[in-house]
Amino acid sequence: MKKITTSLVLGLFSTLAFSQTESNPPLYSSGYLALPSTVNELSLAGSANPLGYNHQVFSLGLLDLDNQVGASSIPSVSGSHGPTSSLSRASVAYNINETTGIVASIGYFSAGDVELRDGDGNILGQFTPYETDVRVGVVKALSEKLNVGVRLGYLSTNLGSSISTAAIREASVLIDFSVDYTILENSNSSLKTYWSLNNVGKKANFSETNLNYLPAQMSLGVVYDYEINKDLRVLPQLQLQKFLVPTAPTYNADGTIFGGQLQNTNILGSLFTSFNDAPGGSSEEIKEWCPILSTQLVVKEKILINLGASFEHQDKGNRQFISLGVGYKAEKIELGTAYLVPISDNAGYFQGLFGLGVKYKI
Repeated sequence: MKKITTSLVLGLFSTLAFSQTESNPPLYSSGYLALPSTVNELSLAGSANPLGYNHQVFSLGLLDLDNQVGASSIPSVSGSHGPTSSLSRASVAYNINETTGIVASIGYFSAGDVELRDGDGNILGQFTPYETDVRVGVVKALSEKLNVGVRLGYLSTNLGSSISTAAIREASVLIDFSVDYTILENSNSSLKTYWSLNNVGKKANFSETNLNYLPAQMSLGVVYDYEINKDLRVLPQLQLQKFLVPTAPTYNADGTIFGGQLQNTNILGSLFTSFNDAPGGSSEEIKEWCPILSTQLVVKEKILINLGASFEHQDKGNRQFISLGVGYKAEKIELGTAYLVPISDNAGYFQGLFGLGVKYKI
């Protein structure tokens, strides 16, 4: 296992060097739509699920779970954003021992049937842009309270084809990190905090006319697991999400910068400068954080009832919706479903969005 961990650490540094110079594709789940990547996250408005493998904070609760395979799908993403698209993901979580686990996943996004047109509006043809990502990682318990995880990924996309030509193909190597820590724990409750950083890779200038950008996404959260009685548990949670995207400055008529600063496209510089480069100052920086409130009710360790809400500012992505989810856990199989209700008139791309998921213990 030490060899696996060492290989992943070495892969981390080689990936940083490679991804900085080779590619800059867009990413469906952390870009324009920012969709939660599994039905567990979807039913909690995008926050992490400590009772099952989740895509973003993949270390949380993993070593306490049974080995499992899973699949989830958001079969229809329509609303006002354009053609009907879909997102599907399959995953595997396997614990080698009490302190080490392996995770892997593959995702496929279809952007729906898109018409290509020339500058005069003439139809050139129709095609279905898509995107695929594959990720493999390891989670290691450094102590009874602290778990860390690192994951390497590869993404292939032709989503940029809908902008100009169907011949565009791009690829990128990605790195994800996940950390969780148990603050306190007793016989009937626990309090955990977590941090994750996903989609670390090449950065390019981001603007309304250039969507070829791969934003890193950071999540901070705290979740409380409280056993009310032998038949009932409740898990309230608060999460803050932020896309580490350099904010474009505002310019004077003569081309000089009026507010903000030049975008830093360096792979590390873009991560850090995104915290203090907004032209509007600290008030605009606060808007770039997306708060998510959620809670999960577990009845007799079999029935899951989830409720969540996302409140992202309308100028910074407008992920404003309520999520509802229910699930059922049998001895070997867990089934789940989720539904989103937009709470902003301008968040029409979440209208009628639902997800289905299944997990099987191995």
